[in-house]
Amino acid sequence: METPLITLLTDRKTQQYTLSKRPVGWCIDCLGDLGGFDDNWSHMYDYYPQGIVGFGIQDAWRKAPISLEVCWVMQKWKDEGVPGKSSYCHRRANYRWMVSDG
Repeated sequence: METPLITLLTDRKTQQYTLSKRPVGWCIDCLGDLGGFDDNWSHMYDYYPQGIVGFGIQDAWRKAPISLEVCWVMQKWKDEGVPGKSSYCHRRANYRWMVSDG
């Protein structure tokens, strides 16, 4: 059995190269960012959906692990209401992964 591998969500060329070698999952580093870095751009609504589909890795989860790292820490989300209830409900409804900030 081969060790499961993941690669950071980067660009189409890199993602396609890794997938051409063997099943490889992917990871993201800022689950929950709805605009914490820029009012007109976010990881959740811009980079992740466009990258996952655009890089052709939307089905990678079927054969390899997916790793999601939260943006900031859960305590910040609680203290500042970031990213808010709508994002939490979206995550609960659409993801079946364990999320950890530790």
